[in-house]
Amino acid sequence: MGFLLGLCVLAVAVEFVKTEETLQNKEFALDGTLKLRPVNPPTPITSMTWKHEGNLLVEQYSSTAKPEYYGQFKDRTSLVFSTGEITISKLKLEDGGKYTIEINNVIQDVGFQVKFIKEVPVPTVDVKPLACSETSDSCSLHCEGNVDSAGTVSYFWKGGDQDWKKSTTKKLEIKNDADTRKIKEFFCKVENSVSEKESAAELNPFYKEEEAGLSVGAVVGIVFVFILIIVAVFGVAVLFYKKMFCFKNCQKETDTTKPNGITGEEGVKLTEPTATGAGSGPAIETTNESA
Repeated sequence: MGFLLGLCVLAVAVEFVKTEETLQNKEFALDGTLKLRPVNPPTPITSMTWKHEGNLLVEQYSSTAKPEYYGQFKDRTSLVFSTGEITISKLKLEDGGKYTIEINNVIQDVGFQVKFIKEVPVPTVDVKPLACSETSDSCSLHCEGNVDSAGTVSYFWKGGDQDWKKSTTKKLEIKNDADTRKIKEFFCKVENSVSEKESAAELNPFYKEEEAGLSVGAVVGIVFVFILIIVAVFGVAVLFYKKMFCFKNCQKETDTTKPNGITGEEGVKLTEPTATGAGSGPAIETTNESA
């Protein structure tokens, strides 16, 4: 008799544990919207019943019938019969708790435990220790914010324009090495199932601005401009030389075409007076180039 009683107690305990293990935890925000869908429902569905804390929430007995909503869920709930999904809007605190499903008059193995959480706060990045400086070997960054009522939260970090990387904790260890010194700022992000918030930028204590220098493109550009200047100067010099050479040659050719420096068909040449006597004037000699 005692043995049978023990088996009964064990069976009840196992069933209790099974029920607890088959409740999926779901988190939602107050005043938000809840969506729940049966896990691996049978097909075809001929009837559907949802219960909240053991009380009727909605039931529908055929695909052509209208769903019937009960209690606090009236006017805020909708049911998709083909999938069994329910949607509840304008969530209230009393909407939290256990949700179970019956499909074709059979209680489903998986139910839901609904809990309401707050949105995560905007986090801040704190550098620790306070004495952390560019001479330190390493420091840690902490993503701070009150997440007591935010449910399950996740932390993410990124440096500069890098992609977000998920962290197992809210702390990020950084070392004073060459790679870290290239990162100017760090950011952290906190998220839960209903919200996510990103911190403002926090200056990297190890950041060192790269020394200013000419890039390869700038050097190529300068060399190209220098070559253009040389070519231009050379071109001007060649042009100037050609003009001067032409001017001198043209001048010589002009001088050779002028006899005694006089041009024309006929010229007059004055000669020195001869001693023929007093009062005599200068002699005049007429030449004719055509002779």
